Amino acid sequence: MRIMAAARTHPGATILIVIGQMHKEDVEGILGAAPELAIIQPSSFGYPSPEAVDAATTRADLCAIASFNLLGVQSKEGPVDWGWLQRVVARLEEQPTAETLLFRTRLDVLTGGVGPEDAAQHYERIRMMARDDERFTFTGVKDAARIDSYYDPFGNLSVEQRARLEIARESYKGGRVEAAEGMRTHLLTSAGWSVLQRHQLEAYWDAYVVRMA
Repeated sequence: MRIMAAARTHPGATILIVIGQMHKEDVEGILGAAPELAIIQPSSFGYPSPEAVDAATTRADLCAIASFNLLGVQSKEGPVDWGWLQRVVARLEEQPTAETLLFRTRLDVLTGGVGPEDAAQHYERIRMMARDDERFTFTGVKDAARIDSYYDPFGNLSVEQRARLEIARESYKGGRVEAAEGMRTHLLTSAGWSVLQRHQLEAYWDAYVVRMA
């Protein structure tokens, strides 16, 4: 109905609709019954060239792709096109930052390219490199009063805080429980969060840090 409303406010115009594949048939079935609308399939426009795609893809786009697939629940529940993520992260590394190094380390962890001890060391270097207030380019956060986003239980963490969380995750994997709990305690006591945010961190910790380690 929102698509219908948008169409009615732009009579005679072309409106681009981006939806998930699973919803396509239902949406077209509903909109197709409206005589004032004509549905044009994306395939009728043809494919852009690889050069055109690269030229239109911004660093913010690449960061959003990396964040969604590497930091959120998608990284474990899938599906993830790991070859695509390798290309995305490689492009981001052309301008290395603490954020891009964290993406690289997380990708290497998820694809088996680095073990827990080495990964923890990489994250420690990232933690020391990141500014205290350094934020991720894309987070998906809709409510800044929470620590989560629609795809990542820890989407509202800074880069430095996220590095600490990943150190904890890798420390649990390697059996270094004391080090992991130290990171957890530091996050809970030094982040300046509200009571709600601390409770959220504690609630998510076991499910998404310990169990998903």
